[in-house]
Amino acid sequence: MDILLLTVVIKKGNRKKKMIVPETETETETEAEDVDHIKPANNLQFERGLTSNTMRYQIWLPKEFARETGLNSKQKVTLKYISEGGVAGEEWPVKIQKREVKDGYRFRLAVGWLNFFNGEGLSIGDLCLFEFVRGSLHVKVLRKKTAG
Repeated sequence: MDILLLTVVIKKGNRKKKMIVPETETETETEAEDVDHIKPANNLQFERGLTSNTMRYQIWLPKEFARETGLNSKQKVTLKYISEGGVAGEEWPVKIQKREVKDGYRFRLAVGWLNFFNGEGLSIGDLCLFEFVRGSLHVKVLRKKTAG
């Protein structure tokens, strides 16, 4: 079983809150790289390091983020890849799935996430900043450093 190690940061304006968002019951926390230099905004955001092969197929939304953005009551959302230059790329429809857990519900990006992952050339080791903008999720990517 893969164990996912991550820290999630919720940002709104100048406020920044770190929180743990476990992928499975056995996960623990670690420090993710800071992505403030990717051009923070005033919209709600969270960052996610793609640290496990399971993240090719699904991304769990932080509970607080899902609640504050209203995504906890939606069945789908549009992802937009945003390049380093700030140019919006293709739009990717993704279904939001709801899963009952001990303390309520969790929400994840599922059907359609793999299309986004492959279509935008994401890799395990990349760091994604998800920003809620007018009903969609803009995704900025800090690519992992490769040897060579």
